[in-house]
Amino acid sequence: MIKLFQLSILILFIGCKDNADKTILKDPETLDKAFKLYSKTAEDTFYISVNLPDSFYLKSNAKYPVVYVLDGNNNFEILKTISKKYSEFEILPKMIIVGVGYKDNRTLMNQRLNDLCYPKCMLPLFDSIELGDGAEGFYNFMVNDLSPLIDKTYQVDTTNRILFGHSLAGYFSCYALMKSLANTKRIY
Repeated sequence: MIKLFQLSILILFIGCKDNADKTILKDPETLDKAFKLYSKTAEDTFYISVNLPDSFYLKSNAKYPVVYVLDGNNNFEILKTISKKYSEFEILPKMIIVGVGYKDNRTLMNQRLNDLCYPKCMLPLFDSIELGDGAEGFYNFMVNDLSPLIDKTYQVDTTNRILFGHSLAGYFSCYALMKSLANTKRIY
């Protein structure tokens, strides 16, 4: 918990340029994966990015914590870079990072105003901005579609998962925490 807090504080205060090591691995597998995943419950297609730790293919029996990064279009590369550097200095453990994003930045705002919010309402100071109520469908996508797929595909420590988000995604993270505490089937 302390490490998560430290990571959150650092991300808030540190601007980070993507200077991740671009070395080509000897193994034909790469550390970055990307795919689209359609959700019936959220009625949307999400763009998923996965970054594996450097040691992923070297330690076949190792289990890694997983961090689900909301607003993956913007936050995935930043968290990937910070995680890589901090794990090199053993400040953070090696982890799998999963970014959950949208098709492009043009559609990002409208979709996140729906997916990350509950209940449906109008912002009092911004009459033209309507918040959707898609958090339930997005939560079900995370719990029933994405998390089981990541668990099945990669060597995940299922007792060590983190959901990361800020702004509306932080609001959704709180919503997901409350839902997880109320349910017996927890993912985070």
